[in-house]
Amino acid sequence: MIPPWRFEDTPCQSVGSEMFFPQDTNDRFNGEYINAIYAKRICYSCEYRQPCLEWAVKYGERGIWGGTTESERYRMGKHVRTA
Repeated sequence: MIPPWRFEDTPCQSVGSEMFFPQDTNDRFNGEYINAIYAKRICYSCEYRQPCLEWAVKYGERGIWGGTTESERYRMGKHVRTA
């Protein structure tokens, strides 16, 4: 499995990584929550979204990966296939 950050020309490479690693996404009125929304939008436009999501599930990554937050991936549980 190729690490997602090794893919070339991904949309997430054009923005700062802090957007993909918010500290608190529970408070809908803070900047971190807003950053998470923007990060997820970037993921939705990426052709590598599925492999990125699979990587995050397989390796227990923190932050926004494949258009999902850590808690969203936790709720998905075994429904996400990993290679």
